[in-house]
Amino acid sequence: IKTKEDLYTIVHPRMQKALFSGNFSEILIPTATRVYRFPILQLNVSQHIVEEIRNAKQVFKNEELRLPNNVGRARGPTSGVVLSEIGLYDLSYALVKYILAPLGRIMYPLWGFDVDSFHAFSLHVVPSDHGEARAGESYLRTHIDICEFSMNICLGNTFQGGNVLFQNAGFGVNNGSAGYTEIPHLPGYAFLNLCQQFHGTSRHKKGARHSLVMRALSSSFRRSPAEVFYEKCGI
Repeated sequence: IKTKEDLYTIVHPRMQKALFSGNFSEILIPTATRVYRFPILQLNVSQHIVEEIRNAKQVFKNEELRLPNNVGRARGPTSGVVLSEIGLYDLSYALVKYILAPLGRIMYPLWGFDVDSFHAFSLHVVPSDHGEARAGESYLRTHIDICEFSMNICLGNTFQGGNVLFQNAGFGVNNGSAGYTEIPHLPGYAFLNLCQQFHGTSRHKKGARHSLVMRALSSSFRRSPAEVFYEKCGI
């Protein structure tokens, strides 16, 4: 998968129409916190990706695969993989170039005007352990991500719990008393969010959930005067 035409063969029929017309607004499901849900992958494609990741984790030794994020824990059965390390760079690049980056420019124009790099990895969750959380915990504590905006794609399978909880306090504000908006995981669907939005997850109760996370970054945004001032002065 390298081109937009290649993507037509794996994405959801409604996403096919959006890619062809360039009009994404008709497929976006907005929420109160400016997080947007949308259909993205055909279910059989999602299962093929899960199998590809499972096979790669069996072939490679743990020490040969990087941890995809800064969770501060050793690799284990539920650890994700960096997609470029298992031969899925072209897939992730196409999803970022033709879906994530355009959506970011449209929905978050102050953050998404110039995406020039990305970080794509898998995430795996079972009731006793969340591959991105602290060891032994089946939920994510409230945090923000190091990126401009991101796309989380649910691949499946059958599971209960583990929905994402976005704070209603606004961008860059950590205030749980303002309440949360709950974003459900649905196989074949994705959600788009700003990385400055504080979020966590509810407890994962049953089954296994597999996801792809794609984080978009912009060096020009990070070099902008406002961002540099914030980093240096903390205001």
